Amino acid sequence: MDCQGLFLTGKELLWQHLGGRKDRDGDSDRDKDRDSSAMSLPVPPGHITAETLMSILRDKGSGICVDSEGFRTAGSMVSVLPRDPALPCVHFFTATPDPSRSVFKPFVFVAGIKPVPQVRSPTFPRDPAKQIPRFQSSVDRRHELYRRHQAALELMEQDQERGQKLLETLQELEKQGLEGMKALLEGTETPHPEELADLFFDCVEAELKFYT
Repeated sequence: MDCQGLFLTGKELLWQHLGGRKDRDGDSDRDKDRDSSAMSLPVPPGHITAETLMSILRDKGSGICVDSEGFRTAGSMVSVLPRDPALPCVHFFTATPDPSRSVFKPFVFVAGIKPVPQVRSPTFPRDPAKQIPRFQSSVDRRHELYRRHQAALELMEQDQERGQKLLETLQELEKQGLEGMKALLEGTETPHPEELADLFFDCVEAELKFYT
């Protein structure tokens, strides 16, 4: 599927989340404008949330989320960009493949961000990408969270009962992050800057603990 196809598929899924109606011929309202990339959506305020976009990125039936024939959707991201300049932008990253079985973790740009080496790909003294001739050997570029998450995916596939419990645990972890960021954006909670600086690191550390 090309980029335009994915774009239109995403719009179709978004329309479904907003309750797109079918007409008498069985065609939804958005089908009439399907050939137009400028299709607009009558969106009431607040009806598109971070969770809405996460669910679209996790949709395998549409082909947006891929996990077959040797291909797997890489890391995914959703951003909340408030119109109020006094509020921070909140970005949610999985930092792992297959968003349908990953945790979207919150990140906020503030001073003194704590580095997160667990999601940094390793470096190599003799990197085959920098040698001449190039790519004469291969190296494992997966970071720690990626490797541990991949092992968890294998568990989910081999032991469905344990895998389901792990998935539910991860979903609860994501829910806590979403609720915390919602409280931040609504002004009901005001974390210290140090807490926001450590936020993504703490979320990655919490996720890793469930993979042990």
